[in-house]
Amino acid sequence: MTDPSPQNKKDDAQEIEIKLKLSLTDHSTLKSWLLKNTKPGAVQHQTDLYFENPHSPFFKPDSHGHIQALKYFRLRSIPNGPCFLTFKDWDTPASSAGDRLFCYEHETEVSNKEHMLKIITALGYTKQYSLQKKRSHFYHTDFELAVDQITELGTFLEIEVKKRKFPDPASERQRLIQLVDQIGLIETTLVKRGYILQLFDQ
Repeated sequence: MTDPSPQNKKDDAQEIEIKLKLSLTDHSTLKSWLLKNTKPGAVQHQTDLYFENPHSPFFKPDSHGHIQALKYFRLRSIPNGPCFLTFKDWDTPASSAGDRLFCYEHETEVSNKEHMLKIITALGYTKQYSLQKKRSHFYHTDFELAVDQITELGTFLEIEVKKRKFPDPASERQRLIQLVDQIGLIETTLVKRGYILQLFDQ
């Protein structure tokens, strides 16, 4: 067996996903499709803590006053379950529509949330916001689908590629769009901003 090249190791960290806000009609359509075509997974109540680096801020206002971020440092906890420390870097190529084709995601499980919080604080990071959601997981062929219910924002669908067919992220993204069409979602809105940024918009 040959060792993977540095480039291949980097590609392994690519997260390719799309996020859609669901209308009531499409939520009903999605529920019916999920029942017939997917394997259900865990239903989790997740709490995400996003951290800011005061020395090199992740969250910055643009010329219109909207908070933007291309990097996220997050600690996710699940009641009676594991915690995950995640760094996401969206400073990657954009599509013709201006949204990002993928991000680099680095994630590791944390055994002790309180100790991890002390480490993060000691390093100088400050907590920016806490986000709570109910997430229901589903699996279909090469994809993971997550239905997120967020009180302040509504109901969303995230679809992520779990098994790639193409090295080109744009081709993989097109597979996600094709799956949305296959499901029959016609009133959904493709969301380019993460949940935390949408909360800042309110």
